[in-house]
Amino acid sequence: MNPSIILGMDQRAIGPLLSTDADAVIPRAFNPTLRDARQALVLGESKILCGAFGGSNVVRWIEHTANRQFNRRDLTITVINKLRNTAIEASLYDCLLTGATFPALNKASTADAVMSLSFQAQRLTTRPIGGTEGLPLPPQLKPWRICEFEFEIDGIVGASSVQRVEPLTIKQGVKTVSPPGNRTPEIEPTRIEDSNVIVSLPFQSGKSFLDWSAAVTAKPNDYQNEKSGRLKYLARDKSVVAIVEFRALGPIAATKSGDLLRVEMYCAGMTVQAQGGF
Repeated sequence: MNPSIILGMDQRAIGPLLSTDADAVIPRAFNPTLRDARQALVLGESKILCGAFGGSNVVRWIEHTANRQFNRRDLTITVINKLRNTAIEASLYDCLLTGATFPALNKASTADAVMSLSFQAQRLTTRPIGGTEGLPLPPQLKPWRICEFEFEIDGIVGASSVQRVEPLTIKQGVKTVSPPGNRTPEIEPTRIEDSNVIVSLPFQSGKSFLDWSAAVTAKPNDYQNEKSGRLKYLARDKSVVAIVEFRALGPIAATKSGDLLRVEMYCAGMTVQAQGGF
């Protein structure tokens, strides 16, 4: 983590960020010769990298967005200059989450997991902080590793043998609306897009996937072949951090790659459930 960049949500410090493009944009906002720089973070997407889902508040923001609830959150990003003992705090209001990319998972790796989030704010204010001694320290987050997960598909025996899961992405479209009366333009959510689900497992454990793929190929318009599934993200103590539920899964391709079977599936929709693993 980069302790010089701190994320806050709804007036509460959440934790340090690995990185954010805001640390380049915010300082420029104080330069009066770059008047458009202040709007750069507002009018376009900004990205942050965080671990451990960024804490339970961030998980619930993802949950609400994936579940089409479209709630807005107020964020703060504090960029600390340790050499000068100063900081800049950006307050971002009425932010919509525009994307969440869950990390690739691998049973053979003990690496800590990292998430990528993108958001768009309705408006931004910034303020300089003369000293850093009084800044609130965020709580320590429990890191989770990319090997800690469980994958399930109803009726597919080999799903529990999945060794790898490619990154999952949830994207929310955003449009700018111009209210009457020359008021400040507002951002509104549009549609949600979910990525395909791609997994790899030992080929000898893949018979159920191959049979499923053959059944769908034989009757491509038989929606009774679609299945439900779920991906559980686990903390190191095996408690569940979050669950991604998959609705109406169907195989697109099942191909052998060495000793592994790689299965790509379409998904009619994903929902996210925050759990108590923090």
